[in-house]
Amino acid sequence: MSTDPPVSGSRSKYTSGIRPGATGLPSLKQARARRGRARSFPAKFWLWSAVIVGALIVVRWRVAERKLSEDRNALLARQRTIAAELGPRWHGLRGKIEGWTAECAKPKFTEFVATGQIASWDFRTMAGIYLRLDIDAATNVESLRRAAQQSLHDGFTSCLIQAPNDDPLKGKECLSSADCAVGELCGDLRRCVRHSQPYNLRIAYRTMYILSDPWIAEVHAADGDLAMRVTASAFDRASRLDIPVALELLNKAKYFMVVVDEPAPLDIDAPDGAKPDADERGVSTRAHDARVCVWRLSDDEPLLAVRRRASGELHGTTPHREESRKARQRQANSCGLALAVRDAIAGR
Repeated sequence: MSTDPPVSGSRSKYTSGIRPGATGLPSLKQARARRGRARSFPAKFWLWSAVIVGALIVVRWRVAERKLSEDRNALLARQRTIAAELGPRWHGLRGKIEGWTAECAKPKFTEFVATGQIASWDFRTMAGIYLRLDIDAATNVESLRRAAQQSLHDGFTSCLIQAPNDDPLKGKECLSSADCAVGELCGDLRRCVRHSQPYNLRIAYRTMYILSDPWIAEVHAADGDLAMRVTASAFDRASRLDIPVALELLNKAKYFMVVVDEPAPLDIDAPDGAKPDADERGVSTRAHDARVCVWRLSDDEPLLAVRRRASGELHGTTPHREESRKARQRQANSCGLALAVRDAIAGR
């Protein structure tokens, strides 16, 4: 047997077919190349993908816009139904009330008491509408409507009006009027009560806002489903809770009464330009003059126009908190004004 070494330049049977410097079998390299080509999508694929995604976005946007438009039209249709029923009556009444309020606040004020008519038609026992505001707020319609949002029952109505009102503590506890039955409101004491007489004009202004052009502009400005749902929810609450009270106001009110507070005298010891203490309505803590005017709604007949002093004395323990003392003093002044009006009606 020959033991000669292989001849130089000849191939070994163990390395046959493998090129020098090769890192693997050719089939493996080809498979890796194919996989690399598969991961690299052609440009047409990305182009069509972008077109399809863009089309889906446009379709979804158009569907959302169509639904938003349908919801908006449905809400405005409901608003038009209410406006057709309440609008003419409310706008006519509002025009008279605002005109009468401006008349009561005129610089030239003439006192008048229809004693005979009041004796046979005592408005104090009837359903009515009440507004109280500062004389400066009655100078134009815009400021009057803003002031009406702050009007409240106070010591004046409590000491003057004789209409039967519900006990403010007898109703069930509540956090908002949504917790109460139809026709009831969540009162200041967090109890459900029917609205006290006289009707507070601010409820009418708040309710009838949904009949106004600014509200319609808000509906058109709602630019998404969430904004439209919020607007529709507010409309539903007004329809369920406030509209019944507004209807009762329009149907049952027999008179309109306004109290116009004049400026209180400045404290001579106060710094120059300092104003007397007043609440959010502008009702001063200090004694001041006020005008009280009443009209009958059925025939627009004036019944009362007097100017009296809003002044009262506090008795009993003085509250420790200064703000509580001021609030009690304003109530005492308001009740003193009511007693002076009662004397005027009685001819004293």
